[in-house]
Amino acid sequence: LGVQLGVLGDVAGEAASLQAALDLSPSHKEALTRLGPSLDRLGDRCGAIAACRAAIEAMPTDARIHYRLACYLRQDRDLAGALAACRSAVRLEPSLVGPQVQFAVLQDELGERHAAQASLREALQRVEAKAESYCLIATAMDQLGDMDGALAAYRAALREDPQHQQALASFDALMRRARLD
Repeated sequence: LGVQLGVLGDVAGEAASLQAALDLSPSHKEALTRLGPSLDRLGDRCGAIAACRAAIEAMPTDARIHYRLACYLRQDRDLAGALAACRSAVRLEPSLVGPQVQFAVLQDELGERHAAQASLREALQRVEAKAESYCLIATAMDQLGDMDGALAAYRAALREDPQHQQALASFDALMRRARLD
């Protein structure tokens, strides 16, 4: 019911329904997984963070929940907490690109640019081989000033999908910028 209410735009009803499900069955996996995002959509970031922590306690090996917690903590400006949650997500499921990129971005925000660049280069080797994943890494590398790494990531994207429009356009733009520098 909670999911259906959310689809219909009743986010408050969705959150209440998910909470009621958890009151009846505290280990209800779907309710545990969905309550955090529902509360966040309501603007209750503290509630979303608490819900993610409860979900992690019940499902400690779910990398996506750790990653969601990292995103909420970053929005709340708890960068150290976000980095720790991201580190857990990366450790649990190294092939997920979101946590890999977020981990590097957080490292950079904490003043560790070289570590961030190294993390992205490692991510290029770990993530699932998809053009979109490589493009996300390339964009982050470019933003961190690692042009060579960004070019390598766009090349990897184009090996996966030679017609990938974002990879083609971004690779071309980066090559032109490299010639101008």
